[in-house]
Amino acid sequence: MCIRDRISIKGQRELRVTIPSPVVTDSEVDLQINRYLETDAVLNPVDRPIVTGDLVTMDVHVQQIATEAEPLDMTDFMYTVGTGSIAEGIDELILGLKAGEDLKMNAPVGEGVVATYELKLKQVQERVLPELSDEWVAENSEWTSAEEMREAILVQMRRRKIVEAQMSQRDAALIALSELVAEDVAPEVLINAETNERLHDLGERLGAQKLTLEMFLPVSYTHLDVYKRQGERKGQRRPISPRRFPLREKDESHTVTSSGRRDSNPGPPGPKPGALTKLRYAPCPPSLHKR
Repeated sequence: MCIRDRISIKGQRELRVTIPSPVVTDSEVDLQINRYLETDAVLNPVDRPIVTGDLVTMDVHVQQIATEAEPLDMTDFMYTVGTGSIAEGIDELILGLKAGEDLKMNAPVGEGVVATYELKLKQVQERVLPELSDEWVAENSEWTSAEEMREAILVQMRRRKIVEAQMSQRDAALIALSELVAEDVAPEVLINAETNERLHDLGERLGAQKLTLEMFLPVSYTHLDVYKRQGERKGQRRPISPRRFPLREKDESHTVTSSGRRDSNPGPPGPKPGALTKLRYAPCPPSLHKR
């Protein structure tokens, strides 16, 4: 039988945390609408310096420095400038370049590992979005007008942001609460439990994509022991669940201040299956994702 220690905490009543605003702005709604329009966009080649949002077709060569890892080569990789999905710092360096030029840079690819990236820029294209009209909305979505689409997206985004704010409040409160506990006080059994749960959750997410830890860790340049140490450090800083971090009954319950509206209206269903599918972009491979 495993008997877990109980930890006494003082000062939790004075804790305050900050959460993201649950208010949806007009610019956020416009951005979401543009994402729908982008699926029906036309790509036009351009002969000008690269700007954020352009799609650049390139050949990519990645070689880790001072390791025995095999180099990674990709041909005709399509990259959206501004996403930062290839390497840290690429978006700042690629701006202003043109098709036919090359870019060489070093960037981290893992804990203590640096790689050299060589990018050969072959083509630059810009998106030309269709005009938002009632006709376009009726043809490409389940909504009948642009006004109805905008209102439905607003309700959907408001509901999502409220949920995100609630989750942020919970996580921030747990982090603030854990900071009241010295690291040497946290029982090792709690830290090990969180580390194991993190590994279990990661394994389930990978399993849904038909991957395993043995397949994922090499391409992410992470060793299992490194991942465990990261989990242990996070476990020392933050309890993953209140039920695994019980307080004595005599302790005060913590309070958290926050502001924002609550909306119980359910969000509308999304676009029709199969709609808005005219344009597809090549996804970034796992080994190139920014860490």
